[in-house]
Amino acid sequence: MRIYKGIEIPEDEPFINDKFHREDFINNLMTVLHTYDSSLVLSIDSSWGTGKTTFIKMWETHLKNDTDFKPIYFNAWENDDSLDPLVPLISLMSDELISENGAKFKDSKLFKIGSKILKKGVPSILKSATHGLLDLSEISISKDTEKDIEGYSSKIGETIFDDYKEKSSLKKQFKKALMEYQQSINKKVIIFIDELDRCRPLYAIETLERIKHFFDLDNFIFILAMDKTQLSHSVSTIYGNDMDSVGYLRRFIDLEFTLPEPNLEVYIDYLISEYKFTFNNIDYFWNVLKSISISKNISLRNMDKLFINLKILLPLVKMFNDNNTFNENYKYLMSNIYIYIMLIKMLEPDSYKIILERKYSQGDINNLVKLIEIDKRYFENMNCNGNLLYSIYMNTISKFLLFHLNDINNLSLQSDSNSEKYIIKFNDDPNTSSKINLLSLWNSSNPCPIINNFMFTNNVKI
Repeated sequence: MRIYKGIEIPEDEPFINDKFHREDFINNLMTVLHTYDSSLVLSIDSSWGTGKTTFIKMWETHLKNDTDFKPIYFNAWENDDSLDPLVPLISLMSDELISENGAKFKDSKLFKIGSKILKKGVPSILKSATHGLLDLSEISISKDTEKDIEGYSSKIGETIFDDYKEKSSLKKQFKKALMEYQQSINKKVIIFIDELDRCRPLYAIETLERIKHFFDLDNFIFILAMDKTQLSHSVSTIYGNDMDSVGYLRRFIDLEFTLPEPNLEVYIDYLISEYKFTFNNIDYFWNVLKSISISKNISLRNMDKLFINLKILLPLVKMFNDNNTFNENYKYLMSNIYIYIMLIKMLEPDSYKIILERKYSQGDINNLVKLIEIDKRYFENMNCNGNLLYSIYMNTISKFLLFHLNDINNLSLQSDSNSEKYIIKFNDDPNTSSKINLLSLWNSSNPCPIINNFMFTNNVKI
């Protein structure tokens, strides 16, 4: 059993926690794997934080139960400190040889031939030709040195030619070793390359080139999990903005599959269940969190981070840990504030710091509120008056920021306790209007806990 990014993937039932019905896509893609006997590079394209890694880990685990395939998982980002991507790839495949037939790592053909290929790429041609004695920056070109340079040039040319012949021969030997390996296990080799878009630009490109030049063999299939847009930026970084980066990537990719956007509400429900959150007075909190998260299109990865912070924060909130039934309006108010600050902490960290340190003016409040604004339509899904809930949310945040700016200990603030500036209305009907004055909730002897709670979570290292 393995746990990845909060998702448990049992080896015997890899799709048991598949909340987005990704199994259907994998089953369809399995048809592709069974159909192709030639070399194939398949890309799984999806934006950052949408569950690509979980998708391919489920797929890899599924393939381990299929006798027709030999899956290998390679995290490119974790290995991009390597000088050449071929180094960790050869090491990984040699390790897989051990698991298949008990061969010793350094006795495998892949290791021996791969080592020779890598050794050829380490020293520069110029240094190898001159034994490291030639430094052009220190040479003054004159008639006396022209003949020497001509001699060096001749040696360099010979070295380049010999080097090319040797590398070409080694590449053929390496491919032959790969084919022998594949034939010995009698399985299609499926190599998953994950997080390619997060690598150093040059490393990402070199990985693609190594796949093309060394692994274009029958029964070798590469599956690349990546954000194509981000990877194209890496190509532009190396080759310039005038480069057709998308066209460049097509040189390496045979088939593209776009992973559909996941249902964020389903994922939030899953996280609530996984974290075993059973707090009191929290239904409205979850509803608003879902609504704003969908409205802001928060990624799954950011949602994971959010719930890690919630695990620390929620036990600090009295309302969520008290069996008493709190006033409904009070629950609205408190939930709105906690959600706002929590989301601005994650999505707008600079603004979050400004709020905590009170480094904003009254004129900044409107812009700060709009940073985590919610589309009115998402409140309508709560079976309530969407316009009213929207108004309550916006007013709560605005007046809280004003309240926090002025500070409860400020005498002028306390004397302003009847001011409309701090009143939040929960009904538009003047005859049955209900309202809460923020200043009535906290005073100098009962200070507002919200900011202190967040400051505490800031000091907890995750």
